Amino acid sequence: MSKRGQVMIFVLVALVVIAAIIILLLIRSPQEEDRPTTFPTAELENAIETCIEENARGAINKLKSQGGFLNEEDAPLGILEVDSDQGIIYRTAYGFKEGRSNIISNEGLTFQIERYVDETLPRCANLERPGYTIQGSPQTTASLSEEQLSLVVSYQVTLKKGEASARTKELYEKTISTQIEEMRRTAEIVARSQEENEGLLDLAETLSTELNIQLVPINEQNTIFIIYSSEGKPGFTFASEAST
Repeated sequence: MSKRGQVMIFVLVALVVIAAIIILLLIRSPQEEDRPTTFPTAELENAIETCIEENARGAINKLKSQGGFLNEEDAPLGILEVDSDQGIIYRTAYGFKEGRSNIISNEGLTFQIERYVDETLPRCANLERPGYTIQGSPQTTASLSEEQLSLVVSYQVTLKKGEASARTKELYEKTISTQIEEMRRTAEIVARSQEENEGLLDLAETLSTELNIQLVPINEQNTIFIIYSSEGKPGFTFASEAST
């Protein structure tokens, strides 16, 4: 066979191979385009639901043990820290100091819970997913009654992958049983009693409260007050400094 004939055969084979590749691509491309992009929206929604409750409970526990303040710089009368060989025993805000009381308000508690949930929710839910662009930020509204914390969290997450996108649901509602508001009001009664009686405690007034109160003397000046829940569990804690 001449060289020219060999070249023609090679060219024909190459054309056949190229034509076959093009045909395969044309056949497969519509299938790939029709294949829908899947998004883990249900998985993210479940994670968000779980984290809302976990983070809210975490905020409640910190607020109870720290005199109603998550950050010590927010406590107007400062913080009392009590150490031992084993570490910190108490680290809580003053509710009475320098002759005046300052127990956090109901609104102050709810504001801190809202801020805490908003700041910690994206990290807790672990929203990062390989191959996806995720956008969204939470906005929490909280209200406290004597027996429960009610939360409404607006947090719609948008997921993008290439040109496709999807969204999670927007609103999450959660109710958590807690007596932190009743404990806070009891602490307020105790601190105001001290303010009105020049640092002394009106036992008749404090005994009128429904929750039990424990006094833990720290030294000649400082006392820790612990307000117990109706179930007898240690709850809201705050410090008191005797007037000099």
